[in-house]
Order: sequence, then structure tokens, then C-alpha cells
Amino acid sequence: MHNLIYNLHSLKSYSVGSNTAYELAIAAAYFIGFLIAFRIFRYIVIARLKAMARKTSTQFDDQLVKVLEHIHPRFYDLVSLYCATQTLSLNDKTSKYIDLAFLVIVIIQVTLCLQEALGYMLSKILRVDTSQPEDQTAFNGIYMLFKIGLWASSLLVILSAFSINISALVASLGIGGIAVALAAQNILNDIFSSFSIYFDKPFAIGDQIAIGEHVGFVRKIGLKTTRLESVRGEELIIANRELTTSRIQNFRKMQRRQALFSLRIAAETQPTELKLIPDLIKNIINDYQSQGLVKLERVNLKEITATHIEYEILYYHLSADYAEYMRVREEINLKILEELSKRNIKLYFAVNSSLDRI
Repeated sequence: MHNLIYNLHSLKSYSVGSNTAYELAIAAAYFIGFLIAFRIFRYIVIARLKAMARKTSTQFDDQLVKVLEHIHPRFYDLVSLYCATQTLSLNDKTSKYIDLAFLVIVIIQVTLCLQEALGYMLSKILRVDTSQPEDQTAFNGIYMLFKIGLWASSLLVILSAFSINISALVASLGIGGIAVALAAQNILNDIFSSFSIYFDKPFAIGDQIAIGEHVGFVRKIGLKTTRLESVRGEELIIANRELTTSRIQNFRKMQRRQALFSLRIAAETQPTELKLIPDLIKNIINDYQSQGLVKLERVNLKEITATHIEYEILYYHLSADYAEYMRVREEINLKILEELSKRNIKLYFAVNSSLDRI
């Protein structure tokens, strides 16, 4: 006991800088104690919180645990070291630098945690479907803008903590931002147009759309451009701003396709034969209507001229599948030609006219 008291007295009397060996030993004990406490928190407390969060139906607590897990292990070590230094006697300059360094570390870690939480909140607010690539692309763009704003705010807080006048810096950044925005106006228009496409959803990947004379299937919706695969097979790359300012035809929600065509009969055809034509056409189309493939709307004698007699036929193909539509239409056309040929009814063909077709 006497030796222990003597050793403690010796530690108190032995100085290292402005602190005694005893005070340094106390600081080391604090450091080790905080390290142990943080290890318990990381490996035991968070693990139990995670197990409890799994049992609940809400996702908020799961995300909260995920944010806690996102804290870097070295951050706990630095917090332990900072807490230990608070027990030491340090000069004002050293103490100020330690406080500033710790503040920067805390701001960076808090920003990282806020970034993680921000991603979760945005995904919930925007209702992002991670299985849809276009949703993920638009979300990444919006998330990137928010992250830039978050880190810029953190940087300003750090500069303010170092007693730097940020008013002039903010003004300079504002002017610089305007200059950059003007220089990159087209790029920014495309980016914000991609957000408009994401929120409004005029089309999705896999849809067949028409923009002016271009028709194709949407293959990718990016931040700047949208890529289509045309019906001929080549890739069309269209700027997003063009898509938001153009009239787009989307064939995805099409439930049926219209088949409207004219049948021109030679003018010398006898009236008795002309009377047979509507029933002949109706019977052919009704065969497909009974199969649920088409719906006949009308067959009318539309026009009588000196050269020909014109019938107008309208029916609907009850599917949006273009290949199936063309197959059924081809069969109906061939059967009409076959029946007309059997009855020796002649068609009228105008010379050099692309409009006279069945």
C-alpha cells in the first residue's frame, strides 16, 4: 500500500509538458473507456436494435439503424480521443485547433448520415421503383443535386467555423453559378426534362412511341438523352428537351387498331353483283369476329363515279399487337380478293395512284 501511494505521488509530481503523468494516465483511461463503450454500442446495441427493427412492419426504424451502421468506425475512435483530451490542460491555441478539427469531423459525419437519410426520404417521397431503370436514373439525378446542396451547406458551415467571411464567397458562387447555368443551358434543360419525364411518365421503357416521323421502342431513359430502337433496328438518340416539347404518340395503352380501307370496283360491274359485295365482305370479317379477333363496324357503298364504284370498310382489330394485326388484315384482304375473283368481279386500278389499294 505504501508503495502504491508512493507511485501515485510520483506520477502526480512527474510532468510531461503542461500535464502530469497522472493526468495523462487519467486521459488514457478515459480514451480506453470510451473505446470500449463505443465498441459495445457498435457490436451489441446496434445489433439488438437491428433485430428489433426487423420485427416491426415499418421501414423507418430499419433506415434509422442503417444510418447508425453507416457511421465510420474511425469516427468513434476520434470522438474517444477528443473526449480524453478534454481532461488535459492545454494552451488556448492547441485547444482551439483540437476543437476546430473535431468540429470538422463531426460536420462531415453528420453530413454523411444526413445524406443516407436524405436518400431514403427522397425514395419514399418520389416512390421510386428500383426495378425500373428509368426511375433509378431520374432518382440518381435528383439525389445528386440534393447531395451537392447538402455538401455545399456543410462546407459553408466549416468555413464559418474558421472565421472566414462567407458572404463574399456566397455572392461569388451565385454569380459563378449563373454563368455556369448560362453556359450549360442545353445540358441543364435536358437534365430537368428527364425529371419531367420521370414525374409525368408520358412513356416508359419498352413502350412504342412516335416523335414526328420517328417511331421506335424506348430502350433507355437517361439524364440527357433517351434512346429508341427504331422499327428498322437502328438506335435513335433524342435529347430529353425535344421529347418534352414535342407531340408524342404512345402506343402502349392502345387496346385495338383501326383498319379502314376502300375497295374500288370497275364501273361496268352489274348491280346484282354490286349488291353481293357488302354481304361477301361482312361474312369474311364475321368469321374473324366470331374468334374474338376483330369487330366489324360497317361496310358502305361510298361513291359512284364514271370510272369506278367505291366501297368503304371499317373494322377494328382487338389487339395492339402490330404483327398480329397485319397477319389478320392480310388474310382478310386475300379472302376478299379470292371471293371477288370467284364471282368475276373486277377491281378498278387507277394509273400511277398510290391511294388505290386494298
